[in-house]
Amino acid sequence: MRKLMMIAAAALMMLTTACSDKKARVRGTNDFAIEGTVTGAANQTLYLQLVTPDEVKTIDSLTLGDNGQFAFYYQRAKSPEIYRLSLNEQYIYLAIDSTETVNVNATYPKMSEYTVKGSDDCLKLKELNKKQAELQKRAHEIEMSEKLFPGQVRDSLLKVIRAYKQDIAENYLLPEPNKAYSYYALFQTLQHANGGKMLIYSPYDTEDFWAFGAVATSWSVFYPESERAKQLEAMTLDARKALYKRQATIDESIIHETGIFDIALPDALEKTHKLSELNGQVVVLNFNDFHAPESGAIVLALRELYAKYHERGLEIYQVGVTQDASWWRQSVDRLPWINVQDRNGYAAKLYNVNKLGEFFIIDRNSTLQLRVSDPAQLEAEIVKLL
Repeated sequence: MRKLMMIAAAALMMLTTACSDKKARVRGTNDFAIEGTVTGAANQTLYLQLVTPDEVKTIDSLTLGDNGQFAFYYQRAKSPEIYRLSLNEQYIYLAIDSTETVNVNATYPKMSEYTVKGSDDCLKLKELNKKQAELQKRAHEIEMSEKLFPGQVRDSLLKVIRAYKQDIAENYLLPEPNKAYSYYALFQTLQHANGGKMLIYSPYDTEDFWAFGAVATSWSVFYPESERAKQLEAMTLDARKALYKRQATIDESIIHETGIFDIALPDALEKTHKLSELNGQVVVLNFNDFHAPESGAIVLALRELYAKYHERGLEIYQVGVTQDASWWRQSVDRLPWINVQDRNGYAAKLYNVNKLGEFFIIDRNSTLQLRVSDPAQLEAEIVKLL
């Protein structure tokens, strides 16, 4: 009996040691850290989960002690990712884009009132969730109002949703479409009073398609191999085809899939040129301010490339980002390639262009291949695709 007790004690010690080793956390050089406290949840299990385009994966967990302190370490991904802390169906969403240390403090069971430090992206994500919660509250008030007729309910809902979208577009999607929080914003939902749920943004809505296109293009440029980039590309291509088919004036024979966000702008004679119409050619897309002193060097570099490779299938689609139509017309008057004017900077924002000297190389299948900042690098990359 004594021998059996000794064996049981030894086994218990081994098990305890194994559990301790399993929970031991050591931060690697390429790891990010999520640390903090969740008070009021002693002996509860806190989960760290990765939110992928297809599923939510639990990647770590721990049991909170009396002080509620926790620490998770995980290897940084090659592209921004969205994680969440999960505790009894309460969630805190976090955007991670570096080996940073994010500090989170929350109180159970009101974890939505958490604070976060160490990451601007996580702060933006928190702002988005707060705005979405306020929209949800307002929508519920409208739908439950006894003073509004059904038509008034619909109109009031559309009004607050459009105001919300304008806020999100101006403060999140357009300034930094390549961020995880901009991706996250596209998939926010609204719960109706009758239990139904809707996406606030839909790629199949003509008013929303630009938002998906902007984020998709930016992710394709910055993180072309990421699952989110591939997901957004597939969604925008499918939505583009569906939107084209809704237009009775569009001949289905000209519908084609492209790997770019299409733009259509007028030239000096007010003729509209669509970027997607250059399918079959290698295209250099450039955004230029002809007032800028460095504009001359950019035009000169493009002249040399056009003269050398145009007959082999190179085309240039140059966008003048200016409201000065007279100066722009004079500047492009003798240029042999396609020159269009982006009067409000809308197209430049879609391609996340913040400075001159940004070139986008598009292959013969209308797929964006590369973003180049150095004109000297252009020729070598163009030759690869001709």
